[in-house]
Amino acid sequence: MAPPKAVERPSSRLGPSINDGAEALAKGSRVWVLAMPEGSKSRAGGNGTASVAAAAAAAANSTWVPGELRALNVEAGEEVGNASASTGQVALDDGRLLTVELHRIVPANPKLQEGIPDLTHLSYLNEPGITYNLEARYQGDEIYTFAGPVLIALNPCKPLPLYTPEMATKYRAGARDVVASALLPPHIYLVAANAFRRMLREKCNQSLIVNGESGAGKTETTKKAMQYFATLAGGTGVEGQVLETNPILEAFGNAKTLRNHNSSRFGKLIQMHFNASHHICGARIKTYLLEKSRVVHQLKGERSFHIFYQMLRGLKDPARRAALHLPPPNRDAPCAFKCLAQSACWELEGVDDAADFSIVCDALADVGVTPQMQDALMRLLSGVLWLSNLEFVHDEADRNGETYVLAQGPALDACCDLLGVQPEDLSASLTRKRIVTPSETIVKILNLEECLDCRDALAKALYAAAFEWIVEAINRKLDNAPASRQNAASSSGLSISILDIYGFEAFNTNSFEQLCINYANERLQQQFTRHHVRGEQQEYESEGIDWTKVEFVDNQECVDVIEQAPPKGLGVLAVLDAQCRFPKSTDMTFVETLKEALATHPHFSTNVRAPREFTVLHYAGLVPYDCTGFLDKNKDTLNPDLIELMASANGEGSMVPMLGQSIKDDCDANTRRGGQSVGSRFSQQLKELIIELDATGLHFVRCIKPNDKLEPGDFEGPMILHQLRCCGVLEVARIARAGFPTRYGHQAFAERYSILLPPEEQAALLAAAEGVKSGKQVLQGDALEACRKLVDKFGLEPSQYQVGRTKIFFRPGVLGFVEDKWAAMQSGTLLIQASWRMCQQRRRYAAVRGATVALQSAWRARAVWLAFLQMRRELAAARVLQAAWRGHAARCRFLATCQAARTVQEAWRHLQLRRQLLARVAERKERELAAKLEQESFTSLRKKFGCEMDEVQSALAFWRSQGGSSTSQPSSARTPTQPSTPFTPDAAAAAAPPPTATGPHTPASTHVSPRAHTAPQTTTQAPPMPHIKTTSPEAAANGGVSAAANSAAATAAAAATAQRFAVLQEAKETAERLGLENIRLNKQLQLERSLKERYQHKYEEQNAMWSEQLHTLQEYILQVRSTFGDTRLPPLPSALLRVPAPPVGHPASHHHQSLNPLQERPAFTEAKAASFKREAEAKATQARKPSSIASPGSATSTGVKSPTSQPASRSGSTHRSRPVGGGSPASTDERQQQQQQQQQQQRG
Repeated sequence: MAPPKAVERPSSRLGPSINDGAEALAKGSRVWVLAMPEGSKSRAGGNGTASVAAAAAAAANSTWVPGELRALNVEAGEEVGNASASTGQVALDDGRLLTVELHRIVPANPKLQEGIPDLTHLSYLNEPGITYNLEARYQGDEIYTFAGPVLIALNPCKPLPLYTPEMATKYRAGARDVVASALLPPHIYLVAANAFRRMLREKCNQSLIVNGESGAGKTETTKKAMQYFATLAGGTGVEGQVLETNPILEAFGNAKTLRNHNSSRFGKLIQMHFNASHHICGARIKTYLLEKSRVVHQLKGERSFHIFYQMLRGLKDPARRAALHLPPPNRDAPCAFKCLAQSACWELEGVDDAADFSIVCDALADVGVTPQMQDALMRLLSGVLWLSNLEFVHDEADRNGETYVLAQGPALDACCDLLGVQPEDLSASLTRKRIVTPSETIVKILNLEECLDCRDALAKALYAAAFEWIVEAINRKLDNAPASRQNAASSSGLSISILDIYGFEAFNTNSFEQLCINYANERLQQQFTRHHVRGEQQEYESEGIDWTKVEFVDNQECVDVIEQAPPKGLGVLAVLDAQCRFPKSTDMTFVETLKEALATHPHFSTNVRAPREFTVLHYAGLVPYDCTGFLDKNKDTLNPDLIELMASANGEGSMVPMLGQSIKDDCDANTRRGGQSVGSRFSQQLKELIIELDATGLHFVRCIKPNDKLEPGDFEGPMILHQLRCCGVLEVARIARAGFPTRYGHQAFAERYSILLPPEEQAALLAAAEGVKSGKQVLQGDALEACRKLVDKFGLEPSQYQVGRTKIFFRPGVLGFVEDKWAAMQSGTLLIQASWRMCQQRRRYAAVRGATVALQSAWRARAVWLAFLQMRRELAAARVLQAAWRGHAARCRFLATCQAARTVQEAWRHLQLRRQLLARVAERKERELAAKLEQESFTSLRKKFGCEMDEVQSALAFWRSQGGSSTSQPSSARTPTQPSTPFTPDAAAAAAPPPTATGPHTPASTHVSPRAHTAPQTTTQAPPMPHIKTTSPEAAANGGVSAAANSAAATAAAAATAQRFAVLQEAKETAERLGLENIRLNKQLQLERSLKERYQHKYEEQNAMWSEQLHTLQEYILQVRSTFGDTRLPPLPSALLRVPAPPVGHPASHHHQSLNPLQERPAFTEAKAASFKREAEAKATQARKPSSIASPGSATSTGVKSPTSQPASRSGSTHRSRPVGGGSPASTDERQQQQQQQQQQQRG
């Protein structure tokens, strides 16, 4: 580890160094030696302040080196300043042996104390010891160290795993318990936990003040504290919105400077409000002095505000970029704008501006900024960028060349489009200025420099107004949050504030902004000194505490140089305001006035070589300020024409009109207040801030910058020691160790720890306390005496405490011992009380338990008896259910068997009925065929012989009568000479039977069946039947001779006709039978198909009904089992649980087959049809063969068969033929009945 380099300060303004003396050291002690360059001792000779200045100059290049004390010579010698010239001999670690003055030797702390978490615990509290301890912790990534009540935070310049949720949970215990917090290592979470605990205990608002140089890590420390409070007291949703404000404020208020990549260019105070349940219920943000000049001007190597670079690189939508007139999102996009290109720094290493832009947009949406307002905000920012590109040229109309106008070009067009103004109005507002007097209005023509200043002023005003609008939008969202509104009535009125303000700055060129920033740091340092140093010592003096006074640096004189005002004197701000009120004042007149007013002040000086500069001696060192632009920045005036122009802008989707009206209202309010300048307004804000902070409990965090380049792991000792000196941490640590940081009022101490006293003394203290509360006069000595007794009870040494006039003070750590004693007494008392209460409760519990056991026993007996009864009922119910189930199963099997039997019977009866019907139908069709053939035979006879139907009927009737009379005689007994009745129409009519009620053609026994004709047929063809002509009675009388011959011829013709008629009738009957059989077969097939479909439909319906019944029964059985258990019912059949259809082998499974008994019939029908067909073909072949019909008695030339041969064949015929003359009504009725039976069978 490199030894720290010493940086001494002149004692005239910084006081003596805080070094523990080396006079009491013994030989062999470890020491630190301030090694000075060669020849410094000779230059340090002399007397007075010159010697001190020389020694300080030599110490500036000196370093502290470790060594071992070999000899100590304490002899009076030469005085060097205020230090004795006594010497000491030190052997350095590198082997050198030095003899140095005693004031250059300080004792070193033992190795055991290396890297301890609290500087006040060091054995020797000196500068090298503090620096070495901080370096040891820093190299071990322990960046937090306590210096008494102050937390020192070294910037690690790299990410560390110190802020995880597990770490936050670990430090949550410190927010409730002081003992637990004392055991935790230093951390920003621990400071926040202490503030939260004090807020709850003291019912007082608290504040965390985070300060340090630029780049020391103040902003990050503030964010970590806010995250801890969100974890500790979150739950309402407001904490998330509070955290979302960090990326927004950093984007619009932070920028890169030469000393910090993320420097806050404004100050902010974040107030978090808590409700009665100690949760965050709201928040509010206050801002101070935004450095808006950075919008138009930056130093080389710096950047403007982050939001410009994030917008240029993060906005990817081409349409939006075109609407905003932005260049392509590449690396050189900022070069397109002069206000960003002038610093030649556009990127930051390790920073992704595009990703940060997305985060900022999401955060804006979370705090209530709508997408439309975000677009308007981006238009405003783009318009501010294009404003810097506006150029001024000479007006061609002005011959003198003194008038300027805006140059035409894309910059002017884009700027006017984005801001919503007209080019002519913008040009007039930037190049002219109206001065309104009571009598007239004067228009002043501005020169080029004034035009540029006016342009820059417009850009700064627009950006500052947008920043204020964003802050107000955030506050509106945080104040109007649902949790904030709901908890408004229950708010506790308590809050914790976190102050994050810009650090001390000293650049090569420092302007008005740096003066305001350093002035704010001076006021905060003054508050820190008063709170921790001056206030402590003043309280010790007022209480009469005996202690060694600690010298400290008071920066009141530096504060007076800046803010002092008449009648006390003139400060820089007062002189600046006075110069701003003079019409013809300039920056040089301001510097000259400062020289006259502050020439004799020790903290103010000027440089002859730099007439425009003045120097102020701050607590952190000398800072020169360049007065260029001081007056304009302090006035911060804006051309009224520009204000009117912004207020009257009418661009669609633009924020300019709203912001212009806001700027106009602020200017009017400032005018009514008397024209307050920026400096005076900032000074007033600081005073209000200090007053607000003084009303709260203060907790300080000092952030330290480890090196100028912000390199991780690089610890620059001299730089860190300088920061520690400047912020007064060393003095605070010395006071914390030497003083009495813990104190109690006498009465409060006695009341809290009175439990350690005897009962009578406790009663006296309680009576005194009651008297104080009731306003009675109580002797102070009672409480003081009680405090002394309590201290004796604790066994404290006199050096560990001191009793003041109104308070008792304790050394560091003593209160913890006292609290431990009190906690032990409390715990013992609570243990005794708990034991006694436990004994009483045990007795009551034993009694209650006995009664409970008895009640439980009786109740369990009753429960068992009820369970037994219930089980018996369940068993009975189970048996009933089992019987019902078995009966149901048997019933189902029986019903299935009955159904199968009914199905078979129905099929058999249907088959029998079908056969009967088919027989009757065949018989009826044969009758109809016979009648039809007879009718057709009559028709053929009429066509062949040319006789009428009546004559044919008469002839047939006559023939039948003749044949009927000879049926009883054998054919061989008849002779040709036998007389026969002559054939006449009248005789035929007389021989014809009388008509009956059924018609003229009722079937009779005289019908000759062709099938019954058994007479032998010969090959001789029957002669054609002669033409029969009807003769009148007169002709029959005249021709009586030929009557016998005609009768014989008629008889022969009738016999031949009958034979031909029989053959033809038989052929036609066969053909008709085949056709009817074919039709019958087709109808039978159709009927069988319909029956099959009907039986299939019935089977499906019965199957569905069966499945539904089985499902219902299965659900019922399962419900019974779930209610009464599986042991109360027999197990269900596996087939029933597995298959919803009827089981295999069940009678219902053959239901379909039994319902279709005719499915095998087509084979029988086809065979029968084939036999019928063969029979018909045989008969048709026989009918086509020629036959000769001859009478056995007369085979002569007549060739006509005798009618006597017919009756024998007819007498044996049993076939019922249809009578001649067409169908009868009976056949029609039978056909209708057959059709009705077929329809009924189909429906059945």
